[in-house]
Formats: sequence, C-alpha cells, structure tokens
Amino acid sequence: MTKLAICAFAALPLFAGSIPGPGFFEALSIWDTNNTHFQFLVQTNQSSFGYSNTFTANNHQIPVSANGVVSYGSNGFFAQVMNPSVDTFYSQFGGGNTWGDDLIINAPGLTGTAGTLMVSVAVKGTGVGTESANVNTFWQDSVGSDTQLHTSNSQVTSSGTVNTTFTFTIGAKFHYGSPFSFGVTMNVLDAIGLESLTTGDFLHTGLLTGLQPFDSSSNAVSGATFSSASGTSYSTAGVVPEPGSMGMLGVAVLMLSLWRVRRHRSGVSC
Repeated sequence: MTKLAICAFAALPLFAGSIPGPGFFEALSIWDTNNTHFQFLVQTNQSSFGYSNTFTANNHQIPVSANGVVSYGSNGFFAQVMNPSVDTFYSQFGGGNTWGDDLIINAPGLTGTAGTLMVSVAVKGTGVGTESANVNTFWQDSVGSDTQLHTSNSQVTSSGTVNTTFTFTIGAKFHYGSPFSFGVTMNVLDAIGLESLTTGDFLHTGLLTGLQPFDSSSNAVSGATFSSASGTSYSTAGVVPEPGSMGMLGVAVLMLSLWRVRRHRSGVSC
C-alpha cells in the first residue's frame, strides 16, 4: 500500500502549473487481502475496453471480467469477480476511468476574478455481493497559485439498486475567463470477502448533471457560459457526452483514487 501511495503522489506534481488537455484514461487492477500483491491489469487511453482473465490463487481459479466506457461528461464501468472456493487471496478487483477537459467559464463583469464550482454526478447501477461505486472530481487552475490538483471523494456501497447523486462543493478555485482543467473519475470495486460472486454494474451510468459556478463571495452566478478545448457543450445542467482520448493525468488521478479507496477499505482515513 505504501508503494502505491508514493507512486500516486509522486505523479501529481508533474501537472502543477500546466493544463494537460482533454481526453480519457481507463485502468483495471486486482489486489490481495494484505495489499501485498497489486497488479494494474489494463491501462489504456481509449474511450472503451473489455477484459477477461482467470487467475490461479492457492490452487483455485478466480475468473474476472470487466468493461468500461467513458466520454466527456459520462463514466461507465462494469466489474465482476467469481470465487467458487471463497478464497480471499485476491480480495479486491475493479477499475475505473477518467475524463478530463479544459474549460473556460465566462460571466458578465467577472473576468479575471476567482470563482468556485459545484459539481453534481448522478450514479445509477446495481450490485451483487460487496461492491462499490466511487466518484472523484478534480480540477486545476492556470492562474496564480491555483495550479494543484484538487480531489474529493464520495463512495456508495450496496448490494442491489444504486441511484444517487454525488455533489461536490469544495472550494477549489478557477478564474473566470481563464482555462482550467476539470474532470471526473469513477471507480467500480468488487470485494471478494466471503462472497462467491461479486458484480458492480455501473455501465453508462455516471453522468455529469450539474455545473453551478459561484463568485468569490460564494454567490451563485447566473448567465454563465462555458467553452471547452474538446468542443463539448457544457452548461449548468451538465453535458451531452462526446468521444476523445487522454494521457498521464488519467494515470495520476486513477492511481490516487484507487489508493484512497484501498485506504478506506482498510479502515485508514485519507
């Protein structure tokens, strides 16, 4: 766990002071009960992927499968692990994807001033066994000292139907009229535990449903307009998704979010 944490945080400063550009990233991983065996199974800068494999652990076969789709404003992921022996050697399996875009928000009389953004992401899906959907938002300003990555984390764990909206209201700043990088990461994780079959089905279901800007005095701003490097049309009501591709920023965000989930699962606060 320590090694992954170091890798995650070491990657983040690479992006300080820079705007990485729009695109996508997907990754898939599996790790064991003691966090001593961690594997990134798939890493891709594609908008969709599929994966299946069978692992042999303690003389038992553990089939896994996953597929994911991502576009601007939309994350979807499916992960399933079967463990007929109820062996917990490989205890957690899952993956996630990230979309990121460069936005400019304009509003009358606010050019050059700082603002904050309230972000809403609606998640719907189903789960069998012990599974979770995890959502992170991040953004990065190009003005002054507001060049660090800001992340927030919210998680839902359920066996059955999931229908919830994550709302992020942290005060990470952007500046009106200046570009900033913004995006969403979604992870789906299956914990084997004592379950023989665990499924997290959140395919095509993580949708950006709200972008509400505020001014420097925390007043909601009306009449704001959005423009983006990808050409995607954003509004206060979310976005109509379009396809694209991503790079290293997705690696850093996914590694960080997976590490935070592992700490959560281990009972360690972030």
